[in-house]
Amino acid sequence: ACGAAFHPVGAVPLQAADGTIQVFYNAKIFTADANGSIADAFAVDEGKFLAVGKVDAVTAIAQAHSKSSSKPISREDLNGKMILPG
Repeated sequence: ACGAAFHPVGAVPLQAADGTIQVFYNAKIFTADANGSIADAFAVDEGKFLAVGKVDAVTAIAQAHSKSSSKPISREDLNGKMILPG
């Protein structure tokens, strides 16, 4: 799903923050995979997905990436919004 965009339903597209790893959480993310999985978090670095899944796993991946890249992490609570690929 790298390079794909996710959009909150009823909102403007999420914007990439330069130089920061972004972790978006507390969402209902329709992944469009073969199993119809719903995730609750995703991490993005420079517009590319690092991880999509459960918040603890996504956060751990973002932290490891932050440590190796020396980039800070920002977190954004999506307040239960539905996120669709598109």
